[in-house]
Amino acid sequence: MNIEFDTAVRKIKKIDLIVRQLDESIRPLAFQMLANATESDLSGGKQTLPLAGLASFAACHSSGTPAQNMLAMTAWIHLHDSDCLITPQKIKALANVCGLTVPRRPDCTLRYASHKGNRLFLRQGYGWQLTVYGSAYVTHTYEINSTDARQPATARIGLPT
Repeated sequence: MNIEFDTAVRKIKKIDLIVRQLDESIRPLAFQMLANATESDLSGGKQTLPLAGLASFAACHSSGTPAQNMLAMTAWIHLHDSDCLITPQKIKALANVCGLTVPRRPDCTLRYASHKGNRLFLRQGYGWQLTVYGSAYVTHTYEINSTDARQPATARIGLPT
């Protein structure tokens, strides 16, 4: 799984270099198209997290603290696959793609993350799973809805279809 994310990060960075050379008016649509093509190349029949729309999501929900940026990445993971285990590698890879700063040890941040005395994450095997309270907190704080993930990515981020 870690190799898949490393490959995705490299491909998205290459796409970013290509898109920066284009006219500003068509950059978002070009990035969307190239990211979708990369996503289908990487999936190989497996379910993967879509990277399309990640940059706009991160821009809307990034803050000054690395811990809040990490919670935004967990919200992105939860938006697209609520049963997916959250691992430090996934968080770091997604943060690298969109240029966010996350804590050096995301596992420690996940271990102690709480809101109003309620834990947001529980340890599950090699990863972390949102608790019921954590799921409600992330859904409310980042204004995500499970139906958003079923819509085409262009509809979620406001690009023309």
